[in-house]
Amino acid sequence: MGQPYPTGYPVLPPPPPGRPRSKFPGWAIAVIVAGSLVMLVCFGGITAFVIGGIVDDPATPPRSIGSRGGLADPEVSASPVPLEPAGPPPADKTYTGRGNKTIDINLDDEWLHIARITHVGSSNFMVETRDERGRYVDGIVNKIGDYDGVRLLDLRARETPKSLKIRADGRWTVTVQVADKAPKWTGKASGDDDAILAVDPEQAASRMRFTHRGRDNCALVVFRANSSDLLVNEIGRYSGEMPLAKGSVFIDISASGSWTLNRV
Repeated sequence: MGQPYPTGYPVLPPPPPGRPRSKFPGWAIAVIVAGSLVMLVCFGGITAFVIGGIVDDPATPPRSIGSRGGLADPEVSASPVPLEPAGPPPADKTYTGRGNKTIDINLDDEWLHIARITHVGSSNFMVETRDERGRYVDGIVNKIGDYDGVRLLDLRARETPKSLKIRADGRWTVTVQVADKAPKWTGKASGDDDAILAVDPEQAASRMRFTHRGRDNCALVVFRANSSDLLVNEIGRYSGEMPLAKGSVFIDISASGSWTLNRV
């Protein structure tokens, strides 16, 4: 007879030693990996932004008085344009009418433009520039009764206007011209309504005195190659001196009565 089994269950050999358990649970490892990926993406985006800013922000060269763009207030961003217009200036365009009307205008993108505007009436007279979809761009005239002044069309605008929306109770005329035809300021000027004066940027550095004898708002804005300064914004009578910085190219005067602007 064979030898009997010992009492109890057979004893099995111990299992081989396993891989030691991690001190971090699985969810913690996943969070760490995800956080690392986010940091890499953010770092890459910041690097691309900085490099892109260095590459895409060349120094802005000065622009000629007649060329389009660059001359605007701080809120305006202008598109790059040729330093000099490619050909002769476009001819003047005159529009006439009576009462309310919207007129299409075709401005040459290589030039800056002004508008000589008149109105004979007794009620409110308003002129607004509009874009190609008919949306508001800028308000250039808002007066009561008769009007005879000069306004900027595309110097202050965020985009080139495509039409003028006119609200009037009488007859009006609008003559669109290149800004080179604005009267040149020689150190002495006067008027009774809104005006645009061209300035020689090389001879601009000086002081000037502005007076206004109207009852309503008066304002004086000076434009340079890449910026503008609001030097006067008052109601009623005004008299004061102010600097005219070198590099100034246009003086924009809004008035409700007689005014003078003289070098001192």
